[in-house]
Amino acid sequence: MIRLFVPHDLTPGAGIALDEGQSRYLAAVMRLAVGDEVAVFNGRDGEWSATLAVVGKRSVALALKAQTRPQIVGPDLDLVVALVKRARLETIIEKAAELGVRRVRLVVTERTQADHTNVARLQTIAVEAAEQTGRLDAPQVVEPLKLEKMLRAWDDRALMFCDEAGDARPVLEVLAGAQPA
Repeated sequence: MIRLFVPHDLTPGAGIALDEGQSRYLAAVMRLAVGDEVAVFNGRDGEWSATLAVVGKRSVALALKAQTRPQIVGPDLDLVVALVKRARLETIIEKAAELGVRRVRLVVTERTQADHTNVARLQTIAVEAAEQTGRLDAPQVVEPLKLEKMLRAWDDRALMFCDEAGDARPVLEVLAGAQPA
């Protein structure tokens, strides 16, 4: 079943007007018609079944039927990643969403070659990955910050540094010996 992330509140019987991109996707790409079913979620109200109530060239309206899954909150897990080349960064965002991170924090390090990125595009990739994996939320992609600034503002949550050099102990072994804070 097709799943869509929507910003709207989800309540029984509510109607939802989809944006132009989602409308085009359902009507022109997937060729759905009035009465066809989709699933929608917003990260707050769980997953709901909906039927296409109106199908036009540039607009599709949904009618919500019933909640199919209650909202669950995943782990409060952030991925902090330095800006890398666009294609690689897009893959990292997609995989992070698939693995369940709540936020992707982009940072600029001393050796970062790219100093900017299209955060809106990365957010779209995160949403699409969430739609495909069955998540009930989509991770937030945070605007890039200098690494030092991000670290200075870090709260009291645990921070784990991973280096791909390959000479460190396995992460599960390290975490098993960690002392609670």
